[in-house]
Amino acid sequence: MIALIAIIILPLTVLALPDLLLDKIYQKTALYFKIFKKLFEKLSGGGDLVTAQDLVTTLATLEASSIIKLKTGPMELPRYKFYTGIIDQMIVNAREYGCSIKQGVKTVRHAVAKDHQFERKIIKEHTGGFAQFLIITIISWSFFMSVKNIMSISISMSSLITIITLQTGGLFLYIYLSKLIKLSTFKGDAEYLNSIYILKSLIGTGLPIQSVINLSKVIDTINMTGEKFKHINTRITIMLERVQKTGTPIAEELGEIVEEVWFIHNLSFENFIKKTVILKFLIVAGFYLTSYFLFLIELFGNIM
Repeated sequence: MIALIAIIILPLTVLALPDLLLDKIYQKTALYFKIFKKLFEKLSGGGDLVTAQDLVTTLATLEASSIIKLKTGPMELPRYKFYTGIIDQMIVNAREYGCSIKQGVKTVRHAVAKDHQFERKIIKEHTGGFAQFLIITIISWSFFMSVKNIMSISISMSSLITIITLQTGGLFLYIYLSKLIKLSTFKGDAEYLNSIYILKSLIGTGLPIQSVINLSKVIDTINMTGEKFKHINTRITIMLERVQKTGTPIAEELGEIVEEVWFIHNLSFENFIKKTVILKFLIVAGFYLTSYFLFLIELFGNIM
């Protein structure tokens, strides 16, 4: 009786295990760890972490010698999310209009470094989820095989199919929903940041303000974004109307707006991690624990 109670409680304790302990347990299955980690880096929409590190290093070099690099022709940059596109456009603007990109490169470099930290947290959450899925699956099938051999109890084919469907379905649903949540959480961020940086890099080049606005496509971006950037949209609209009427310098205010946009972007990362933790719990409870309890129901049904 005590053994049965222990077996029932054991999978529940998996949910309470610290992520650090789960990581250590999961690392013992190194091959699966690498496969699942690589799978999530590709399918969950997260950029390659090595590429992020390479981009940070390259931007530091570009920041230190931007004038030399711009004069010597094209520069191959590591492709990481939308950040590389921002730098590409800044370099094009610098070559065509003579605007400085040094401060912009520095800001993007810091942003990529921060993004890299968040992506590592996301991968850690995914790894913890996979560890929980794997542990409960191993417990379920080990328990089933042990009981089958000791007590000569069989489980119906329909129940086995249901259990396998729950366990595999939970995995793929987790992958799909993680990607879906990430896309919705960061929707519009890339376009918004790109337009703001182009606008910022073109200010002070001597181009007419209307040409600057048109080249940055900031008006189109404002019209596409929703509630997340609503208060910033209002501020940008008022700022652009003012500069068109009075010619008041807006470089300092644009810098403040860039900081605010990054703040919102970072909040989106934190929000995504919270959603991932909730999703992981729901998948474990709804799919993997359910499949385990189906084993128990079949076991007690055969015993009774």
